[in-house]
Amino acid sequence: MAQFECTTELRRFGEEIRKARKNLKLSQEDFAETCGLHRTYVGQIERGEKNISFVNILRVARALNIPPAVLFTSASQQVKRRSGSPSHETESSKGKIK
Repeated sequence: MAQFECTTELRRFGEEIRKARKNLKLSQEDFAETCGLHRTYVGQIERGEKNISFVNILRVARALNIPPAVLFTSASQQVKRRSGSPSHETESSKGKIK
């Protein structure tokens, strides 16, 4: 069975974290300390080399003072634009669920 790979998505997710961290003018070291993570691990996340766990996503989002959904939304929008794939409409986006 082939392993599902999300390297583009992981890289874009990491880029969003890096962008948000830099907007706060935090070094990787200071940011990692705020998150309770190791500096090298934060670097690996930002480069898309690590598949970050949900718990660590929450730590990162709290340190950035943004909801985790913002990181996912920004990253997925960039991936769609780059790949040229059509957006997936949900029932709620079609106006069927209120």
